[in-house]
Amino acid sequence: MKNVTILIYLKGRKNLKGENPIYIRITVDGMRKEKSLNRSIDPKKWDKNKQRGKGRTEEIRRLNEFLSSEIESIYSKRQELIYEEKNVTVETLMNLYSGIGEKSRNLIETIENENKRIKKLLECSTYKKYISLFNHVKKYL
Repeated sequence: MKNVTILIYLKGRKNLKGENPIYIRITVDGMRKEKSLNRSIDPKKWDKNKQRGKGRTEEIRRLNEFLSSEIESIYSKRQELIYEEKNVTVETLMNLYSGIGEKSRNLIETIENENKRIKKLLECSTYKKYISLFNHVKKYL
């Protein structure tokens, strides 16, 4: 199992409002990639240890919810890669998270891929039902 860590931090340079941009760094087995979250915050309102905004204002609450959802998204993308039995690297994880190189699939391709994956896990009689489903869907479309 690949070790994945996520760090949310402020970059050193300030924008015109005097706020620092917020970045996210994904590390997989020592290899790092970072990406801007296209958000910024006053450094005085940032808790470095918690990797969240300080305060109880509506703006800070929305920012913290956004940061939590981004972290959750990365972990779900990691689970997707594991489920699809793909190699979890910092490149593949960041690309999937960023939406780069994502191939759109249609229903037939999705069912075919699932059938290939499931064939290894099921008995022959159960697998035949999956093939039957595939044929019915294909006929319907």
